[in-house]
Amino acid sequence: MKAFSFLHAADLHLDSPFKGLQLEKSRLRQRLITASFESLNRLVETAIAKQVSFVLLAGDVFDLEDRSLRAQHALYQACARLGDAGISVYAIHGNHDPQDGAWLNLDWPETVHFFSAKQVEQVEIKDRHGDPIAAVSGISYPTRHVLDNLSSLFPVKDEQERRLYQIALLHAQVGTSADHEPYSPCQLTDLTSKGYHYWALGHIHARQVLHEDPYVVYPGNIQGRHRKEKDEKGCYVVHVDTDQSTRLEFVPLHAVQFGEMRVEVAGTPRLHELSEQIQEQLETSWQNQQRSLLLRLVFTGDGDLACLGADEEDVRLWLQDVFEPFEKGLHSGQHDRFLALESWVDETQSVVFEHDLPDSEFLRHIWQEGADWLNELRTDSPSAIEEVLEPIHANRKAVKYMPKWSAAEWAELVEKARQEAIRTLLKQESGVTDAN
Repeated sequence: MKAFSFLHAADLHLDSPFKGLQLEKSRLRQRLITASFESLNRLVETAIAKQVSFVLLAGDVFDLEDRSLRAQHALYQACARLGDAGISVYAIHGNHDPQDGAWLNLDWPETVHFFSAKQVEQVEIKDRHGDPIAAVSGISYPTRHVLDNLSSLFPVKDEQERRLYQIALLHAQVGTSADHEPYSPCQLTDLTSKGYHYWALGHIHARQVLHEDPYVVYPGNIQGRHRKEKDEKGCYVVHVDTDQSTRLEFVPLHAVQFGEMRVEVAGTPRLHELSEQIQEQLETSWQNQQRSLLLRLVFTGDGDLACLGADEEDVRLWLQDVFEPFEKGLHSGQHDRFLALESWVDETQSVVFEHDLPDSEFLRHIWQEGADWLNELRTDSPSAIEEVLEPIHANRKAVKYMPKWSAAEWAELVEKARQEAIRTLLKQESGVTDAN
């Protein structure tokens, strides 16, 4: 058997809208709209540069059942470029782009094959010299809601068939996931018992290698779609040696990455100092990041942003000015990288003192209870806490979950609990709720 390589990608979601974003800058909005297409272009460039033999697309190539003209044209152009480079493409339909969705009647290049939704198909793949190197078996979604275990339809491969490298192409959920609908649900053993060398999966957007020998792999999506998808996004280039040993190489493809930057606010912040602090942190992120970055800013610490005397709209406009030097890539007319503000949230927790308390018997009782605990802990004498936890500390198995802390450590924890309780009760009394 000859050595070869292939590219495994999934969940391209071409022309996908970014979720949960309220973006007022038209240039930023436009860059995000084109992000999935930029990632597709990087996929093509990677396949050509790595000289892979073929490309596997494991479903949800498009974002909607009714594919946009732009998305279909982009995929056609990408496949044509790959075909010109001698690279074939094998794809399946997933729950976002099932076979019964709206399609243009495109005359796809001969190097492109979409697997049927009626049954599992197998395609033998040959190298440039016409010698067989692998067999790919796959099945598409006929409609959006596929709740049957499609992996059960894949035939078991015997030792004779396994002399050729066997790949299964499937859009499915292995195990359980709180973030995804359970389309084509299956268990890991359903896959590992079939005799394939590599399961090329799609549907889960988090990059995961569920098993080795055989490989069961989710490459994740190629471009994050919302702030929860913060990791690098891309594809796997899979290298197969002459003895069928397999090595995975992850290649980032995302055009824009979501991120979070935490800004520590201490005491009463001064506006110019806080601006400089944020810009210094942005500069560090800029130096360490090679791709465009869309940041959620989280203010933390015991400071108080309210002392700035600004409402949410004023804070947003101020932060846009702070970010402005890092947004030049948005105005170049090219796909230059940028660093922009996605949103911000105030998680600061200013310290409450006794003189801050209103005339409330209940609040002062809570405050005094905490003070009594703190006084006892600061004497370093045996405390009621130690008495309560003694049965746990006497249990060898339980003690690792609740180690013995010093009086100072307990005092710090009690003070944090007291402050949090008082802040929460103050908010309730004033009718303020946390909108974030």
